[in-house]
Amino acid sequence: MSSLTYRDVVEVLNLLKETPHCASMDLEIGDLKFSMRREGAERAAAPLATLTTVAAVPAATLVQSAPAAKPKAATEGDFIRAPLLGTFYSALEPSAPPCVKVGDIVKPEDTVGLIEVMKLYTSIQAGAAGRIVEILADSGELVEYDQPLFRIEPV
Repeated sequence: MSSLTYRDVVEVLNLLKETPHCASMDLEIGDLKFSMRREGAERAAAPLATLTTVAAVPAATLVQSAPAAKPKAATEGDFIRAPLLGTFYSALEPSAPPCVKVGDIVKPEDTVGLIEVMKLYTSIQAGAAGRIVEILADSGELVEYDQPLFRIEPV
């Protein structure tokens, strides 16, 4: 089981506090689950309403809920969107080639990239079968929840 320090918890709370468009965040690490909700999501320094611990949760996932306002939409089409706020990486390792390139055909379960938040990596799955027609985010770029990362054409 991963162990969280007091500093880790403070960093997570500060991340929520300093992200004005984020209304809530759920963090699951090992058997710990933290649910953080902002009162009055439009205020940047609003107090948090809850912080809870629940037992027997699957290990190492990080999920962020929808922000108060959606980021600017890309051009028309179907998109693979960021499942949470964080740093987008197009490859599984720094020296590895990108997971996908323009023109690649993907299946719903294919990994197309990663998002990192505080040293926790979440893989991004295509979610649908199709051809990658445009890559909308650069590797190493900070992305927002629900931001289009790839435009995909169904096949």
